[in-house]
Amino acid sequence: MSRPVQIVLAAAGVLAASVGAWLFLFLPRPRGNVPPSSAAYVKKVMDIRRARGVQPEVCRMETLDGRAFHLFVPAGWGRGRAAPLIVSCHGTDPFDTAELQAQEWRGLAERHGCIVVCPRLSSTDGILGAGEPDGLRADEKHILSVACEVCRRYDVDRERVMITGFAGGGHPMYFVGLRHPEVFTTVAARSCSFSREALDGHWPPEAARTPVMAYCGRRDPQAIRRQTAEAVKYLRSRGFQVATTVLSDAGHERRPDVAMRFFMAHSTGRHAQSAPAAGR
Repeated sequence: MSRPVQIVLAAAGVLAASVGAWLFLFLPRPRGNVPPSSAAYVKKVMDIRRARGVQPEVCRMETLDGRAFHLFVPAGWGRGRAAPLIVSCHGTDPFDTAELQAQEWRGLAERHGCIVVCPRLSSTDGILGAGEPDGLRADEKHILSVACEVCRRYDVDRERVMITGFAGGGHPMYFVGLRHPEVFTTVAARSCSFSREALDGHWPPEAARTPVMAYCGRRDPQAIRRQTAEAVKYLRSRGFQVATTVLSDAGHERRPDVAMRFFMAHSTGRHAQSAPAAGR
């Protein structure tokens, strides 16, 4: 090996050792014998970050099968209280994405102490799509897998889990949220697409006990206003208690604040009225 190459390699080794030492000394890390994969490790790291004034960030993660989702955990998580969980379904890609949803929910989630997860979905085409079965089934598997993983890693209040969607995200939101009332305690549709054909006959009787809200803006596209009204009419005809409103100051906007207020008002339990018969 030539002398110049030896000098370069030696310099690289010194640089790597210096960087490693700096990371070891100055990056936040918990003390004690705590496995890095455990929730206790996550809590200790967050405690250190809070003490140093570091704000929580939206993190991009992947499931074991390689599908992406974005996660936000509030700074107050881990203080002895289980956190509510929000699963947010994005609209038509590229006009809306999982990351945009997570960033928009961030402030509200921090204020109310909620964990937010936004999976990347494939059945959210609100322009040409109508809730195709194959895409909905694949997204159902992804959403449930992500929700299960978050509940496993964090202390989640299973009695306060909302699924919400925007625009084309209404297709998987209605399909998954109403098919699984054992998971989701609240459903909130924000200017959402709706397809009766994609939903009818796919939800169990107990789903009708789930609080549902569907709203849109006065300046929303006519198709969104019509589909919001159709969703309300269909669900009420099947025995659901559906809250609805038209926001006079809004166009085609996500407005998560309205969904959050509904979630907080209905986060202490489900309705107890009897449910009608329906089939999966």
